[in-house]
Amino acid sequence: MEEEVPGFYGESGKKENKLSRPHRK
Repeated sequence: MEEEVPGFYGESGKKENKLSRPHRK
């Protein structure tokens, strides 16, 4: 399962919201 974090830095280099991030398994 995914870790609960407020956000992450996507491939675009900008901070993405966890709701917008890709599903990481």
